[in-house]
Amino acid sequence: MKRFRQFAATVVSSLVLTATLTTTPALAIQGGEIATSNGIVVALSHGINSNRAFCSGSLLEPRIVVTAGHCVVENGAATFFPNGIYIPTPGADLNKDVKSTRARVIQRFWVNGFTNSSDSVEANDFAVLVLDKDLAKPLLTRLATQTEISSLQSSRALITHLGYGKLGLNTDNDGVPRQLTLNMQPRSIFSGFPTNSSFQTRGSSTKSICPGDSGGPVVTKIGNDWVLLGAQAGGDMSCARPYLGSDTTTIFSATYFNTIIEEAKAFALASTTPSEPQNFTAKATMDQVTLSWTTPAAEATTITSYQVEEVLETKRAYLGVYVDDAPTGGVLITNTILETPAELAGIEANDIILEVGGVPVKVVADLLAEMKKYRAGTKLVFKIKKWSGETKDLTIKVSEIGDPIGYQTKCTPNKDQLTCTFTGKPGTTKYRVFAKSSKGDGTPAELNVVVGAGSAPTRADATPEGTSLVVTWQDPEILGSVPRANINVSVIDLNTQVTLCTAALTAYSCKIDKGVGSYNLGIRTETSLGNSLTEEIGEVEVLAAAPGQVTQFRAVKTSTGWKLVWQKPANDGGSTITGYQVKTLSGKSLCRVTAKTNTCIVKNTAVSKGTKIRVFAVNSVGTSKPATVTLS
Repeated sequence: MKRFRQFAATVVSSLVLTATLTTTPALAIQGGEIATSNGIVVALSHGINSNRAFCSGSLLEPRIVVTAGHCVVENGAATFFPNGIYIPTPGADLNKDVKSTRARVIQRFWVNGFTNSSDSVEANDFAVLVLDKDLAKPLLTRLATQTEISSLQSSRALITHLGYGKLGLNTDNDGVPRQLTLNMQPRSIFSGFPTNSSFQTRGSSTKSICPGDSGGPVVTKIGNDWVLLGAQAGGDMSCARPYLGSDTTTIFSATYFNTIIEEAKAFALASTTPSEPQNFTAKATMDQVTLSWTTPAAEATTITSYQVEEVLETKRAYLGVYVDDAPTGGVLITNTILETPAELAGIEANDIILEVGGVPVKVVADLLAEMKKYRAGTKLVFKIKKWSGETKDLTIKVSEIGDPIGYQTKCTPNKDQLTCTFTGKPGTTKYRVFAKSSKGDGTPAELNVVVGAGSAPTRADATPEGTSLVVTWQDPEILGSVPRANINVSVIDLNTQVTLCTAALTAYSCKIDKGVGSYNLGIRTETSLGNSLTEEIGEVEVLAAAPGQVTQFRAVKTSTGWKLVWQKPANDGGSTITGYQVKTLSGKSLCRVTAKTNTCIVKNTAVSKGTKIRVFAVNSVGTSKPATVTLS
């Protein structure tokens, strides 16, 4: 893995400009100015969603980007990027740009023989990238000629550097481009490099090019033209470690490598990758998911197959590494990103993370849980089992580098098979499908699929009804993959997590008989494939009320009058019944008895046949509605 690059065969030191990135904001490149309005510089982003650059580049044509070879080549081969290389629009603030506008790199061109296999600046460190779509109209109009470069060298002219690199020794890039003007040097310091292939500029200990600026444009204005002189490749050691006296930046001439640029242009003209598949839909029944689509609108005849992938948040590139569960326990490093905190600390592919800050991590989920406890920039001790078997502790600065998304292939149907069926996992999962062709992978279409319970019921409400609560609801916004007839709804007391009532989804109500009290209610759907998230209904208070009517009220004829008999109410209103009152319809009191008594003797001297008699239950809140009987 590469370290900060130094000049070979010279007393001057410099570095590879690939960034060690965290999210710490800062004010300058190292002595530079913000350049978000610039239409020349672009970021090389590891995945479509990343908000940091690992290198910089210049947009030469709508689908052509010039950069440094060491940004995309390692040991003579194209560097592996699990989520691809994406290019935002020129001058973009990576924290604010619209991610869907980013273009994907579909091909890389570099000089035959360039290897990027040492820590020194190597000859021919120059590359050209071809994008899958037009990114923007370039501000650059042409390449500087060798004559113009020689003239600028002779006059030690000021020229402009642009990049998304580190902002100083202890200050990482914040996703915003910067620019800096430095003086050209009269001659190249590399006698062993091809003549006219490189040149240098000179800064100072406070104004210099830094890691992450690699590949960035070096430009000047000649007449009305913004012209590209070359791509930055090596810079000042003061950005990465104590200042060593070097303030020289090496640039590789774009006009010298025009053959590579023309080769990339020819490929771009001949290669149009497929657009995204159309009509991407999903059908989920229980745990079975079937995805289907139709052919892309563009370049359908070049398609050789399709690839369907699950989008995995758990593949997040924390520390600049990609991870998976290790078969033997721990978190397996599947890939590293160059010049990131983990790679610089010595982590390599096939190493296994055993502990984070002294806490064991057995699976990726454990790692994610621990990492989320710390802010970017925090230094943590990681216990690592090296691929060689050695176990060691490494101190690494926490950062989130690269695209926060990973992918797992679900199926690779042929060009005529426009469907894919598999067993899904409960919850909401994002899937994507893209066409593969002889000209490269196409643009993916994405879709969220719900397997299981779906979401919680909507419009849930709770209404007191006496000492009971009646909870009502409507269908969930997302029904999920389970048939409606197999979905239940449960109402939960959020304070105790006790289920208060359960009913079928299609009942749309359930009754809670818990008596007087205060209840903090939540509601969720429940299925054999799991439950939805619980949505809060709110706090509902059931207050004591007057009791219900007495029951079984009747009058029994005696020789001297009538015996009135009743049973206590089914509902005491949440307050103990204290007694009963017996009255005529006109309000004449006949009896007042305690709660233990359920009879009243009425003589025929007090009332007569046909009189309507009413009885009331009484508690501390009030009097019940009357039960009525007619004497006969």
